[in-house]
Amino acid sequence: MTNGINLLKFDYEFDFPRLSRKEHYCCYLDKNTLENTNKDHSDKPAWARLEHKQCDNCTLSPSNNPYCPVALSLVSLSDITQGLTSFEETSTRVITTEREYLHRGDLQKGISPLVGLLMASSGCPVFEIFKPMARFHIPFASKEETYYRLFGTVLISNYYKNYVVNFDPGVLGDIYENVSVVNARLVQRFTDVTGGDSLLNSIVILDHLALRYVLDIEEVFSELKSYFMRD
Repeated sequence: MTNGINLLKFDYEFDFPRLSRKEHYCCYLDKNTLENTNKDHSDKPAWARLEHKQCDNCTLSPSNNPYCPVALSLVSLSDITQGLTSFEETSTRVITTEREYLHRGDLQKGISPLVGLLMASSGCPVFEIFKPMARFHIPFASKEETYYRLFGTVLISNYYKNYVVNFDPGVLGDIYENVSVVNARLVQRFTDVTGGDSLLNSIVILDHLALRYVLDIEEVFSELKSYFMRD
C-alpha cells in the first residue's frame, strides 16, 4: 500500500499528553480513482457488512458490494481510537505533501477531518462529489472555507460533465441531506463498537456540520457574492 508512486499520503499524528500516548494514522489515496486504500482489510468486522443497518438511500447491492465502503474505510481508525474518549486533550498534526497543520483541542475535533477524508474517498456513491475535495484535503477548515471549496467543486464538475457553468444552491442541500442519512446510519453502526466514543462523536460533529450547511446555504452564498460583486 505504501510503495506506489500513484498514492497520495495524508499523515495524522495524535499526541495525548495526559496519557503519555501517541497514535499515528496514514490515509492513502489512489491518484487515479481518488479512493482510499485504507479500506483494504483481510479481517472485515460484521458491523461493516452492507446489509447491517444499510442506509435508506444506498444504491449498492450486497451481491456486488458485501461491505459498506464507508464503514470499511473507518475500521482501522476505530481500532486505534479504542478506549479513547471524545474530550481527551489532543495535539493533532497533519502532514501532507504541501504543508503541515497543527490543531490543539479535544480528540473528537482532531479526528473529524480525518473521518471526513476517509468518508469522501471511500467509494460510497453519496460522497462521489467530495472526491476532488479529498484530493485537496484541508483539515480544520472553517465553514466559509468549506463552502468556497464545495461551490468551486460543483461548478467545475458541472463544466466537465455538462460543459456549462451554472449553480443552484439547492443542489448542495440535497447533497448534504443524503450525507446526513449516511451519518445517522454510521452512528448506529458504531454504537455496536465498544471502547471509547471519540469516533462516534466525530461523526456526530460532521452530521451537525452537514445540517448547518443545509440551513446556512443561502446566507453563505450571499456572503460569498459580496467578495466578487462590490458596489
